[in-house]
Amino acid sequence: MESTIGFADSSVASADSSPSFSLSLDSDRNDFLGQGRQKLFTDRNSTLMALHESGYLSIEITTNDSDIFWMLEFLAPRGSELLPGIYEEAIGPSPRKPAMRIRGEHRSCGGLARFVIREAEYGSMGEVNRLAIDFENHCGIAEAGLFGSLRIGSDEPIPGPRTPTATPRPDQFKIDIEVPGFPGAEWPFVGSFHYDAVRDHVEVQSFYYPSRVERRHVSFYITDVRRRLGWTIVFAPPLCGPGSEFGPGLYEEATGFPSAEREDYWSPVFNAHFEGWGPERSDDSNGQFFVHEARIGKYGEVYRLAADFVQCHGHTYPPGTCATPWVIGSVDYTSTRPTPTPAPPTPTPSDLSSIAMLRSDCGDYIGSAKSRYLTLADGDFSAFYDHGGGQVTITFLGDEFWHFNFSAPAGQVLTPGVYEDFDREYHPDDPWLRIGGAGRGCNDVGRFEILEIELGKNGEVLRFAVDFEQHCQEFRGPGLHGAVRYRSTLPPPPAPMRPCWGDCNGNGAVDIGDLIFGVNIVLHYNYIWECELFDHDEDGVIRVDDLVYAVKNALDGC
Repeated sequence: MESTIGFADSSVASADSSPSFSLSLDSDRNDFLGQGRQKLFTDRNSTLMALHESGYLSIEITTNDSDIFWMLEFLAPRGSELLPGIYEEAIGPSPRKPAMRIRGEHRSCGGLARFVIREAEYGSMGEVNRLAIDFENHCGIAEAGLFGSLRIGSDEPIPGPRTPTATPRPDQFKIDIEVPGFPGAEWPFVGSFHYDAVRDHVEVQSFYYPSRVERRHVSFYITDVRRRLGWTIVFAPPLCGPGSEFGPGLYEEATGFPSAEREDYWSPVFNAHFEGWGPERSDDSNGQFFVHEARIGKYGEVYRLAADFVQCHGHTYPPGTCATPWVIGSVDYTSTRPTPTPAPPTPTPSDLSSIAMLRSDCGDYIGSAKSRYLTLADGDFSAFYDHGGGQVTITFLGDEFWHFNFSAPAGQVLTPGVYEDFDREYHPDDPWLRIGGAGRGCNDVGRFEILEIELGKNGEVLRFAVDFEQHCQEFRGPGLHGAVRYRSTLPPPPAPMRPCWGDCNGNGAVDIGDLIFGVNIVLHYNYIWECELFDHDEDGVIRVDDLVYAVKNALDGC
């Protein structure tokens, strides 16, 4: 069938200056696509491209002053045309179902959708002359959604403001995860993670296609904005046999999510990993989960799910035991399960017993010329010792995540003393350190001095104190200087000076050279990580108002 494609010309407005097209978007707070915001695109701020062929519409909108891009696709039931009418359950395409796909600002998702065509007029060559469509889309979540209205050369009125969908209460929508860590595991994150509907974005998807590759499963995708990491949690019943309908009950000997080559029809599946860490193959893990409550819609919508889970490192014998748990947790997604009474918190050391002090030079990639003084009031510290590698790892988890790795030469143990590593290449006979955080890391050189170390027989780090210096390039280049005290008996390191916003060279004042450097960041001649001390509002972008604050420091002093 020969298709014709036309383009809607948005360059010329009508005589009464009304927009030739408009796309209005409104979304619920917990909607993944719209992010809880309202948007309006017209020919005054955007460019439209509309393509039409039999039974298919593609709408692309790009803003004039940025790279913001939205694309909407509408498909009629197979063999029919997109004409005025109501199109429900747009999850096709199929012989009887329509379909709708939306993506924008680098986000997309699948789920339930519907749209209403109120007016449609196409030209003989495929042009879109007049079009009025109202639509809504849900990313696998029956409540939160994205709602929109598209008008091209149409006088059809746009629906009035709607009442936002209520966001589930925190006690209805929460996920708790515990990563205990164990000797020999090179975990970048160890500790407790708690997510709820008010503070965090959790996307839930359910796929119910019982085939060799796509088995029935429920997936949770968690975007942890504060810690800059993402979780993926997958529950799946067996393809065959008892429990294959995913109801309440115990699912034991669950493998990691299988590939097409290693399918196990009779075993359930559980998999939890973040940022590429964790078991992702069927031969990497063994675990179990208990489903307390599950309600799945006929199209795969997840209405309710309450489950507890544990995932083990490697296979364990006998089945059901877990000597080295990888991940422990629970999911309560709009569940009616009563909220358990939390256990009293474990006493923690005083704020002065665990501290990390960081002072970053101008041009240092890791610290971005900022100083930090991290205590238990700002987040959690954890530590473990790898006997095989002679390595101590200290992690800090708060608004930022930081990891501190100190390793002795191969075959040796860490003891108090000075360790120097001036080669960026790894050599077993040399010590090495690796410090990273705020989403940054590098191949590094440097030195560290262990002042205190006390280890338990099972790899526990009882006490640890170290001073260090790290450089991402040559040793005399910009560096990160600091100290870590973990439950240490030594005096805490002195706090760095309060940051002087705009002082990139660290001389305690903002001079003309600093201001020129800041202007070059705004003009994209320099990178923001070379001096984040211009980012006064700490939103990740340096603007003119940030420069104004630096100018004030240059005139009045720090």
